[in-house]
Amino acid sequence: MRGRGWFVAVLGLVGCAGEPAPTWHGEVAPIFKAHCADCHAAGGVAPFDLSTYEAASAVAALAAATAEARTMPPWGASPGDVGLKFDLSLSDDQIATLRAWADAGAPEGDPEAAAPVVPLDLGGLPEHDLELTMPEPYTTFAAPGQDEYRCFVFEWPATEPRYVTGYEMRPSNLGIAHHAVAYHIPASFADLAREFDTWDEGPGYDCFGTASHTDFEQDLVAGRVFNQRFVGAWAPGMRGTELVEGQVGVEINPGSVIVLQLHYSNSGGMPDPLDQTTLRFRTSTAVEAQGYYMPWMNFQWPVNPPSMLIPAGEEGVVQAYRGDAISSPNATLLGASREVVQNGVWLHTVFAHMHVLGAEMTYTLHRQDGTSVRLLNLDRYDFDWQREYHFAEPIAVLPGDELEVACTFHNTASWRTARGAYPAEPVDVTWGERSTDEMCVAHSLMTAYDGPVP
Repeated sequence: MRGRGWFVAVLGLVGCAGEPAPTWHGEVAPIFKAHCADCHAAGGVAPFDLSTYEAASAVAALAAATAEARTMPPWGASPGDVGLKFDLSLSDDQIATLRAWADAGAPEGDPEAAAPVVPLDLGGLPEHDLELTMPEPYTTFAAPGQDEYRCFVFEWPATEPRYVTGYEMRPSNLGIAHHAVAYHIPASFADLAREFDTWDEGPGYDCFGTASHTDFEQDLVAGRVFNQRFVGAWAPGMRGTELVEGQVGVEINPGSVIVLQLHYSNSGGMPDPLDQTTLRFRTSTAVEAQGYYMPWMNFQWPVNPPSMLIPAGEEGVVQAYRGDAISSPNATLLGASREVVQNGVWLHTVFAHMHVLGAEMTYTLHRQDGTSVRLLNLDRYDFDWQREYHFAEPIAVLPGDELEVACTFHNTASWRTARGAYPAEPVDVTWGERSTDEMCVAHSLMTAYDGPVP
């Protein structure tokens, strides 16, 4: 009687349909090395290595299952009405190859017949000319299940006006870093940011929502407020970001400071609560267009958090907002003047942001002529693998056009347990900055519209 080893060996030579089974060197390694090894490598953010046959064959069944579920690679978006750059998702044929390889016992094949790897363009920041690091590690005070917002001040060293054309944020402790946002504080307000930095012991100062001090209402009364512009953001899973192949930049003048807001989240009592984040920038003295960021959301949500209620135990709760894109305060919230946006804007990217209850998001442009364009169809949102989606071509948004963001949330016990929500049992959730709250924001890089007048 022949044993299981004979059966696996046969499968390794002949597939179920009579075709030879895929092998590591022949068909599988090129898929893993192009789509997975950027994260699944020694020192990468993923939990195990997929760059060698020995490592990959040990998880062949898991790799096939996650590919079929389209949870890995973590692209998340399905085709909308516009093209997206840096797509790392797998084709149906590639997924079938991984399944056939796993079912055949993950045969290695002939190293001498190794197929070439076709590299993917995954974006990122190819180079940088400026690096700023927190001068000392910071120990978060967040207790298990709680959050802390801390702002750190970095002196901007350039002695001439420069444009940030790309950035990368690297927290040293991914176990406690929930997200990070970099703000530009102009020279006329930089001393106030430095003053905030002296109020608390240790590096940085308490802040919430933006780069403003936690005691914002008191500071507002006392006149201790500053202008701030958005430079960039990081969330788990994000790579470095290049602003439209270096053609677009965020202007920063001499004497300015960069304030980095770090959201630390302690989901279970991290044994090492230290972090020392590094910022990397690519800069230029001139760009083709100045960039600004626009967060698309309902302003009633942060003003009145219960207006975005996600009831305990409910599945498929949808919160949406639709409004005039150009006249909305969203367009000028983070630095763009009314003159910049009055004739329309080009949208270049969209960064979808929710917390752990988030499941799906759509972002839609409703044109004045009655047509609609689905800019993003994100049907597999994963908080741990967020990314900024880059449009293949800039999207023109003109006066009279409307934008709509719609977010779907699950607040069931099974979903909360699977996503590591705190607490695991369902509770009512509303808008908020904490990881136990929720958000619904489509955040886009934009430039002034310079196309033909319709």
